[in-house]
Amino acid sequence: MPSELAGGLSEAEVSEFARVFPDLPSAVQLLSAAGFPRERVPALNVSSSLQLWDSVSVELARGVLWDGRRRLLTAAAGRYPANPMFGGGGGLRAVWVSSWEWLRASRPLPAMFVARDGVVDRAVGLLRAEGRMLASRARVSGLVGPGSGFVVGGVVA
Repeated sequence: MPSELAGGLSEAEVSEFARVFPDLPSAVQLLSAAGFPRERVPALNVSSSLQLWDSVSVELARGVLWDGRRRLLTAAAGRYPANPMFGGGGGLRAVWVSSWEWLRASRPLPAMFVARDGVVDRAVGLLRAEGRMLASRARVSGLVGPGSGFVVGGVVA
């Protein structure tokens, strides 16, 4: 059947377009909104809305309009957003989310820089108290773990 050509409308879509846009004026208005070339609308050689939409499907399969099937379904969904055949469904729409956004939402990450001034002061104080380093030479070389431990001058405190 012509409507099953690659790039054209499915048989169910042809039937739904014929049901929802049964007359020539409504069909032409929708086709124009989708960018379908007006001179290629099969209006004169069809006797029913099913024939009209089947002919449109054949033209789409032949490549009369770039990404024609999607553009036609999008235009129809704009007029009838709750119609599931046109990609509607009560206003629900698929949303693409990148894997990074999904990961970030599912597992909130800590900030890139977290001020740990209190931890550094505590480390220096502990080292001074234990006499492991002179106060003038105390230097923090890094922090280890999520605030549970720290390294000062190579000594774990």
